[in-house]
Amino acid sequence: MQYVVIDPYTLIFDATNNSESKMQRYIDLILDTGDIEDYPYLVGLISNNTIELLMEHNNYPDWEKLNAELKKFDLSKKYQAQDIIRVLEGILRFETVEEHTKIKEILFSISYENANVISDTTELYLRELERLYIYCYLIKKKDGEIFLKSSNSNEIEVASEILDVEAFGELELDIPFSFKEKLKTIETLEEILFNINCIELWKETTSEEQIRDIINLYLIQERCYIKKNTWEIGNYFIENFRKFGFSHESTKIKMLLRSILEVICETNLAKGHALREDKSGGASQIESHLGKAWRYDIDREYHLHYWKKGNLITLASIGPHNAFSIPF
Repeated sequence: MQYVVIDPYTLIFDATNNSESKMQRYIDLILDTGDIEDYPYLVGLISNNTIELLMEHNNYPDWEKLNAELKKFDLSKKYQAQDIIRVLEGILRFETVEEHTKIKEILFSISYENANVISDTTELYLRELERLYIYCYLIKKKDGEIFLKSSNSNEIEVASEILDVEAFGELELDIPFSFKEKLKTIETLEEILFNINCIELWKETTSEEQIRDIINLYLIQERCYIKKNTWEIGNYFIENFRKFGFSHESTKIKMLLRSILEVICETNLAKGHALREDKSGGASQIESHLGKAWRYDIDREYHLHYWKKGNLITLASIGPHNAFSIPF
């Protein structure tokens, strides 16, 4: 699972000194953040103080002001104020960093480098941003890689001493303690998708649906936008690749993902061969209701076995070099 902490500034609507480009950017950031829910391997997190910060800036936003700005810049035909607010309300239902870490409040000191903080922000917001840096570190320590979705885009090096915490129940933290950590801040969902480690996600998978999601993500990351074939996962594929170490060995997972991409997108046809009934060159290609059987070189030791019927690929199994069987 990949956690994304939402900087509340990206949700703030400010009608003062507005322009068409600023208005479009605000809408894009709201819709972009709301789309996090469309990706099952992403979990969006907000802070408990997000609503307070939104109320401080134009009342949440105020529907009438938002609607007036849409009309002023001739955007009301494309976007409706109630739709934007509905997406925002969905974001405000995200789990909070406080709930996730079981820490209600933190007393800390902090310094940071390379922080490109937007200049027209309030002191209240700046304090909240520093607070989010601390929560990001705590979540990263607990759950691994994390992104801060923020307009303050940069890689920030944070140094802090956590002096005390107010927790929901017992915590396994030795207080006080100090840390120094680099945090990734990324503005758009597209950038987040391109920065997710598919191999580490693959190691955590427990279902066919998750495998399918990761393969689709890998296709996005490798910019395989023109797919020559549609594809599906065969009944025995997951059970089979686990048997040969393709569920937890990083090098094998990387090679398998690359092979799947090349089969779907037909980018390296020379590595594909008909899967025949035996080793002899004159043997017939195996066929079934799923189409014709093929094998694709993952490396010198293993092959990806799959069926192809028209433009439909069915990922069937992983086979050692001397294996000529394929499940259906």
